[in-house]
Amino acid sequence: MITRPHVRFWVAAVMLGAVCTGCNTTKLAADQPSAPSSASAPRYGAPSAPPQLAATNPPASAVHEQQKEALVPSIQKTEPSEAPKSPPAASADKKVETSSDTKPPESKPGVAAVEAYTAKKPSLMGIRLTDTRTAVKKKFNDPVSEFEMDDEQDSVTVCEYEGFSVGFNASGTVEFIEITSKDVNPGLNGLRLGQKVKDAESALGKPDTNTTYAMHYKADGTILKLDIDPKTESIQSIKLFAGSK
Repeated sequence: MITRPHVRFWVAAVMLGAVCTGCNTTKLAADQPSAPSSASAPRYGAPSAPPQLAATNPPASAVHEQQKEALVPSIQKTEPSEAPKSPPAASADKKVETSSDTKPPESKPGVAAVEAYTAKKPSLMGIRLTDTRTAVKKKFNDPVSEFEMDDEQDSVTVCEYEGFSVGFNASGTVEFIEITSKDVNPGLNGLRLGQKVKDAESALGKPDTNTTYAMHYKADGTILKLDIDPKTESIQSIKLFAGSK
């Protein structure tokens, strides 16, 4: 086959044009940025958009809890403070002690109730001068201590009890009774050691003998002697003994 020279020239020109066109297309494709593969892949160098969250309504229980929490502080603020409690009122039947209600101290435990002093039956601690040692022991049990006291006429055994003492002669009968503590009730209508002269007069009446230092009450062959402190006019000792003493 014989090819003409001008035909070959046109064929070469067409091929050259096709090659040039393909090169330009490739260059444009390289220069043009490719579209993002997905909406979640941002372009390099550009700030990423925050992901879109699906709008959902919270459950009713969550809303209720939020409303409850919001109300708690306001309730606590408006709640009134607790008023201070007043002390309980004293019982109506509880007597309030006043100075006028003050009583002498109670008698020592173990001391029996004593017979009151009278002019017909003079006694101290319920003991009379005619009582025997056996009778006193039966009433007050054994003494705390005892000792012998020499007397010009006869020896005397002194038995000491809590708050008083008793002297017995050789025949075993009572020689004297002496009060040694204000804690015991000697049986003188409420009169005790430490009280005043006016208290003695209120309890026993006017004495048979009254000096600055002593008061004497005589009854049935006995003498009840109250020794007085002249400065305070208080009773310092109380003693019952036979009239000859």
